[in-house]
Amino acid sequence: MAKAKATEQILREFKPDFTAVYLRLTDIAQHKFWHSYEPEAFGLGVPAGPEDLSQLIPSSYELMDELLAGLLKAAGEDTSVIILSDHGGGPWVLSGLRGVVGRAIRRAYHPEYSGHHRLDGILVFDCPAHRLAKNIGDAYQIDFVLTVLGFFGLPLAEDMPGRALVDWPRNPNERQQRRVPTNESDLPPIDPHLQESEVDDEIQRQLESLGYIQ
Repeated sequence: MAKAKATEQILREFKPDFTAVYLRLTDIAQHKFWHSYEPEAFGLGVPAGPEDLSQLIPSSYELMDELLAGLLKAAGEDTSVIILSDHGGGPWVLSGLRGVVGRAIRRAYHPEYSGHHRLDGILVFDCPAHRLAKNIGDAYQIDFVLTVLGFFGLPLAEDMPGRALVDWPRNPNERQQRRVPTNESDLPPIDPHLQESEVDDEIQRQLESLGYIQ
């Protein structure tokens, strides 16, 4: 919540050309509390009394809606907005042999998570300058980068996978989108030892528990 409020203040006071903010409450809620939201998927009874956390996931989305409303108000009606989830969510339940393997992996790597990743995430564009009514069909995370680059009229790299989901109309006087061989830099890689901090170990544990690194 503090991150959203800080971003609100930045939008109101500085009016930046571009702003990006990541709000992680819904991600943590679905990973940790899906067994409370959908206990029947785990063969559990419905909890009662102070242990009932069945509405925690829906409540996290309601709070995100409130924070998003504040951000949109601070940004103004003429601001283009992109809302993206990094993944969808669902119960971490498998059956048969896959269930045996899955439970073993969960005990080893994800002992505190009952919700896991799904492909059906959220992607919303609201661009006042380009009112397009279009069903984008199946989309993947790799398509998102190309779509945003196209929106800003920036070149697409030929070595980037995916596809642009929207063919943004452009004024002939504006910079036209073009292709380049790659966006990779010739600069030498950054020495990771120069980036060390006190929270590195905790961040690595979180990424491992979410399945992003092994």
